[in-house]
Amino acid sequence: MADQATDEQLLEQAAHGNTAAFQILYERYRDPIFRFAYRLLGSVEAAEDVAHDCFLSLIKEPGRFDSTRASLRTYLYAAARNLAAKRYHTWVARRRLKSLQTSCKRPNATSPSGECLMMNSPAKLKERFRNCLPYNEKRWFFLSTKTFHWPRLQR
Repeated sequence: MADQATDEQLLEQAAHGNTAAFQILYERYRDPIFRFAYRLLGSVEAAEDVAHDCFLSLIKEPGRFDSTRASLRTYLYAAARNLAAKRYHTWVARRRLKSLQTSCKRPNATSPSGECLMMNSPAKLKERFRNCLPYNEKRWFFLSTKTFHWPRLQR
């Protein structure tokens, strides 16, 4: 009978501590969310983390889901997409920063101005790194290194 309950009803029950209701939701959407994240990231481990984080955020803050705006399925896919994008762009930024730091360990690695990059503070190193990025990646690097809150739209 619980399998026939709507997603909204199950989420409401899970928010009040009903673990069986959350288990039903988890089993209902675990595989599709995992496959979606895997297609985005190409890594089983990363996809498992994204799927896990989607459900973890759902159980921690069930009030963030608004059934008048979208279905739970749509909400979970959007959350997975956002988490995957965040994970990917953080990975790219870290990889590039690590590459830049590694190149500075070479004896004659210098910046265009002729000074060794390793002699600078991490903030200056990040700034130089950010300035080397294309516009779209610059934006993602900025968002991944700053705390940024999207404004909520009022109806």
